[in-house]
Amino acid sequence: MSRTNLKYFLLVLALVITVACSPLAVFAADPGVKAAYDEYLKCYNEFKAAADQNLDADTLKTYAERYKEALEKYQGKLKDSQGAAESALDRAAAAADERGRIVENAGSEDAQSAAAPSSAALSAVVKELHSTGARDKADRLIAQLEEIIQTSKSKDELIDAKIELANAYAMFKLNFNKAVELLSDVVKTSTGPKLEEANRALSRAKYSQMKTTLATTITQKRTDAQAKKTTYQQYSWFKNPIKKVASLGSYYKSLFTYRKTVAEHRSYRENGEKDPNYVNYEFLSDVFGKRAEFGVGDTFDNTTMPVDDSFAQIRLITDNNEAWYARWYMLNAAKSTIDLTYFIFEKDAYGKAMLGLLMKKANEGVKIRLMIDARGSKALAKTFMGQDYLQKLLINPNVQIRVFNPMHKALPSTFTNIRNLIGSNHQKIIVIDGELSMTGGRNVSLNYFADPTDDANVFRDTDVILRGAEIAGKMKEAFDEEFDALENFEISKDLLGNWSGKEKELIAAEKAMDMWIKGMGPLNDPVLKEVNAELHKYKKMVNYAGYDPFENSHYAAVKLYGKHNFQQERNDITDNLVAFMDACTQEIIVQNPYVILTDKSRAALKRASDRGVKIIIHTNSPVSTDSILTQAFFLKDWKEVMMALPNARVFVFVGKNKLHAKVFVFDKLVSVVGTYNMDYMSEQINGEDVCAVKSVEFSKDCRDRIFEDISQSKEYKIGINEKGEPYEIYGPGSFTDKKTMFILETLMKLNILKPLI
Repeated sequence: MSRTNLKYFLLVLALVITVACSPLAVFAADPGVKAAYDEYLKCYNEFKAAADQNLDADTLKTYAERYKEALEKYQGKLKDSQGAAESALDRAAAAADERGRIVENAGSEDAQSAAAPSSAALSAVVKELHSTGARDKADRLIAQLEEIIQTSKSKDELIDAKIELANAYAMFKLNFNKAVELLSDVVKTSTGPKLEEANRALSRAKYSQMKTTLATTITQKRTDAQAKKTTYQQYSWFKNPIKKVASLGSYYKSLFTYRKTVAEHRSYRENGEKDPNYVNYEFLSDVFGKRAEFGVGDTFDNTTMPVDDSFAQIRLITDNNEAWYARWYMLNAAKSTIDLTYFIFEKDAYGKAMLGLLMKKANEGVKIRLMIDARGSKALAKTFMGQDYLQKLLINPNVQIRVFNPMHKALPSTFTNIRNLIGSNHQKIIVIDGELSMTGGRNVSLNYFADPTDDANVFRDTDVILRGAEIAGKMKEAFDEEFDALENFEISKDLLGNWSGKEKELIAAEKAMDMWIKGMGPLNDPVLKEVNAELHKYKKMVNYAGYDPFENSHYAAVKLYGKHNFQQERNDITDNLVAFMDACTQEIIVQNPYVILTDKSRAALKRASDRGVKIIIHTNSPVSTDSILTQAFFLKDWKEVMMALPNARVFVFVGKNKLHAKVFVFDKLVSVVGTYNMDYMSEQINGEDVCAVKSVEFSKDCRDRIFEDISQSKEYKIGINEKGEPYEIYGPGSFTDKKTMFILETLMKLNILKPLI
C-alpha cells in the first residue's frame, strides 16, 4: 500500500475506534442500532482486508466509500437512540461521581459536610475527568475547574474542585508544582477526613515534585558534562597538551557533579519508594491515591507518563526461526540508517552473520550505530582480542560502535554503590530508516533463534516487529538516550591495522547465512569452518525465501515505555505496569522468566487479587531456568505469594522448554511485550524498554500463545496448615532432584543478594 493510502486507512480506522465503543444497552434497546453497527463493522472488515492485500487505490476507494456510508448510517441510528445511551452511561458513571466523597466517620458534622454533593457543574467535570479520553480533554477540564474555583461560594465545593484540579495537573500535565500549591491550600482549609486525604495527596505530590526537579537538574548537568567531554576530545595530546589537560580536568569536574546529582535523585527516590504509603498507592489516579472507575483501555489513554501513543502495524513473533528471519529482513531492507542495541551479542554463526550484514550495509552507504552491553557481551566487548570483529566494521566511517558501562569506567565508582558495576543496558532495539522497529526478549545468540527440534536447549521467547514512523521515532529516542550515556566507551579502529583477517570471515558468514536460510545449502569457504559446522545443525531454518514479517499483523495504538539504567533517571515502565494492574477488573497474565516480586509489584497484585481479579503467572522452574539464583528467591517467596494472592495461579515449565519471554496481558485488551523482567534488576538497575499495545486482537495473540505454553507446564499448588502457614502440595520439591534443592535452599538464605538479581 502506498504511503498516501496507508495514511487514509489509518485515519479512517481511528474514526472506527472512536465510535466502536457504544454501550451494549443501546443495542438491546434498539435492534436497528445493532443491525447498523453490524453492517458498518462488516464494511470496515472488508476495507481492512482490502488494505492488507495491497489492492489498488481505486478498489480501496470503493471499499472506503461503502464503509463511510455504513458508518454514517450507524451514527445516525445511534444518535436517535442517544437518550438510552446517555442513561446507560450516567448509571455507569454514578460511582465515579462519588469519588473522593466517601468518609470514615459518617455520623460526625465534618463527615456529613464532606459527603454533601457538589454542584452539578463540578459533578459533570469530575465525571469527564474520570472517563474515557480524559487526557485529550485535559485543557478544557482544567479551565472549567479553575472557573468553578473562582466563582464558587461553597467551602466543600471549593475543596473538591481544588483536589480534582491538583489531580488533573499532576496526571495530565505532570505539573507537580501546581498540584502542591493547590493541595497546600486545601490542607489549610480542610478538617476531618478531607484533611487526611489532602495530606496524603500533598505528600505524594511533594515527592513527585522533588523527583521531577532532580530529574531536570540531572538533564542540565549531563548536558554540561557532555559539552565538556566534547571540548576535551577536540584537543590533541601532541598539539595542545596544556589545553588537553585543562579540558580533561574540567570534564571530570562536571562529570563528578553530574554523578552526584544522579546519586541524590536515586537516594531520594529509593527512600521515598520504601514508604508504605507510596508502595501501596495506586498509580492510576496519581497524587490523589484513589482508584478511578475506568479500566485498562482508559489507563492506556490516560497514561501517567509523558508518552504519546503511536498508531502502527504490529506483529507478535514467538517462533525462533521467524525471529531471525525478521531481523534479517529488517537489516537487508535498510536504505539510510540502522540503530541497534543488544544486551548479549555472541560470536556464533548468528552474531558473525549479523556483523557481516552490517558491514555490507555500511559499504552500501547506510549509517550504522551499534551498542552492546559490557556484561552481557563480554566476549565481543573485551579490549584485548574480543573487539577484533567490531573493529573490522569501523574501517567504514559510516559505523559507530559503543560498549555500555564498560568495567574500566564502572570500577572507580563501585565502592560507592555495587550497582554502578552491575548496571547494564538490557534493551533490545532495532530501528531501520525511521520506519521499521523491533524489540522483545531475544538477544543475538543461537539460544534465541534455533528451532527447539534442532537444539533442545534454546529459549521460548517473544518479540514484536512494528511498521510506523512514530513508534520508530520513540524507539530511536530510547536508543539515543542510552547510546549517548557518558558512561559508555566508544570502540575505535585497530591501531595495529587490519591484521586479524576477521573481515573476510564476517563477509563470508553473511553470505553463508543468506544462502542457508533460503534453502540453498552451505557456502564452501575455508574461513567458514566453525560457521558451517553450526549452520548444519539448523535443519529447520531454511524457509526465509518469500518471508513476510507483517503477515497476520494488526494495526493498533502502541506506546513505548522506556527505563534508564541505574546511573540515569528515567523510568516510564514500572509505574505504568502498576497502573494497568490497578485498572484491571478481570484478569492479569504475567509471563516472565525471572519472578522476584518487588514490594511495589507485589502490592499491586495484592490489590488486584483483593478486588477479585484473576491472576495467572507463567514462569520457569528450577529444572528449566538459566538463573538458579533467581529460582532460589522464587523458592523462598512463592508459597507466601500464593497465600497472599488467593486468586493467583502459578504455572511453570518443567521439561526442556526454557522461558525467556517478557509479556503482560491486562483484561484481554492491553498487552505489554519487551525486555522487562519481574525482578529488582529490571525495576531498579537495568535499562529496559517495552511496547504497550491497546488491541483486543493483538492481546488475543499474546494470550493464546501463553496458554499454549501453559498447556505444556505444571501448576504449583499450596495448602494451609492449622497454624495458618502455607505448605507445598505440588511445587519445586515435587520434581527437582535433592542436590539442586539443597543448592536452592542454601542460596535463598543470601537475602542480601535479592535486590541485585
